[in-house]
Amino acid sequence: MAVAGKRNQSDTSAQIKCIELGNFIALSRWDVVNKRMLSEIHASCILKEKKMDFKEIQIIVSILTAITTSILSFFGYLISKWNKKKTQLDVIKEYYKEGDSKELVQIRKNLLNLYDNNNAILSNEFDEDAAFVCNFFNKWSMMVRYGNLPFYIFKGASGHGVRKIYNVLKRYIEKRRKDNPLYANDFEYLYNKIKNYNQKRSKRKWYFLWLKQ
Repeated sequence: MAVAGKRNQSDTSAQIKCIELGNFIALSRWDVVNKRMLSEIHASCILKEKKMDFKEIQIIVSILTAITTSILSFFGYLISKWNKKKTQLDVIKEYYKEGDSKELVQIRKNLLNLYDNNNAILSNEFDEDAAFVCNFFNKWSMMVRYGNLPFYIFKGASGHGVRKIYNVLKRYIEKRRKDNPLYANDFEYLYNKIKNYNQKRSKRKWYFLWLKQ
């Protein structure tokens, strides 16, 4: 009988384990295996693995999006800078084209002759010419103020010419400002900008000469 009882008794001596993402559940020596419980645990393990994979995909997509956005922004900046430079070159060409017209060259020459003869106070007979030159330089000085015409073209001979013609027209400008206080305001801005640049450059020049001694 004892032998028969032992034969009918189920053998659960083997220890069964289930791995769930690092959490180990061990069945005791006499526990009965529940297949339904094991299938549910297995399904939950699969779901957790899928959730982890989805999070990793989200991180990768976010990184790639950030990199792509940075690259597009960089190329957009380069294109914008190139377009601005091209526009400035077109503006420079237009400035020299207008400034070198025969009519304007002759008017400037006449006005500068007055200055060379120490006659900077212009008489009324030159008002029309003076207004024409003031309007020309005031227009292009406004372009410099707002960055459409680069200032570097006035760092040489062009800047010297602007300062000289402004000194010729200074009394005329003061006369016009009695009725219009802002007359040729941008022209004066460019004149002062060129003047300040030349003063700073002169100081740097003397400083380097002093260092060489």
